[in-house]
Amino acid sequence: MTSPAGQEQLKAPVGEDLTSTDFTASTSTTSNDDSMTERLTRVGFSSIQIRSFDRILGDNPDVRSGPPLSIGWDYEEGDVMDLNAYELGKRYKEDKASSEEPVTRLTNGTRRDMLRKLGVRIEEIIEAENEVYRIKKSRQETMNQSKVYERTEEMLQSAKRKLKRRFFAPKNSNPQPLAKATTA
Repeated sequence: MTSPAGQEQLKAPVGEDLTSTDFTASTSTTSNDDSMTERLTRVGFSSIQIRSFDRILGDNPDVRSGPPLSIGWDYEEGDVMDLNAYELGKRYKEDKASSEEPVTRLTNGTRRDMLRKLGVRIEEIIEAENEVYRIKKSRQETMNQSKVYERTEEMLQSAKRKLKRRFFAPKNSNPQPLAKATTA
């Protein structure tokens, strides 16, 4: 479907149920060496729909301690709302919130409690924590091995340079003595 002034009305699929969001795309045509190319110059959105995803026991090992949290595939769709109204409401909430409030991180106890309330068995939580520990330990071992490898590589490169200077020096230069000769 086409709108006035070269704007084309498009439908963008969202999610598995193919709910769609309307947006407008404006295009322009330019000529380069007798070839016509079409270029997207502007995209605008008119509505927004927020989805709330389930929280599940995760597998990301980047937690300091305790079980990792993640989002699942299941979600609840919120109401479709005007994008401008949403942005105004978001700004209002940001203005009301104190900028001095610290970022809240969930403690491992809080994450455990959340998962237990979601019906995750304690055995699964402990298993996930152990897996996180194993992955972190493996990463640390890899980093330690990398450091040893780097130091060994540096020593080998240094020795290689010294041997090249000693045995493959230009023929017209005066060879340098390895050690000072002592006279008695």
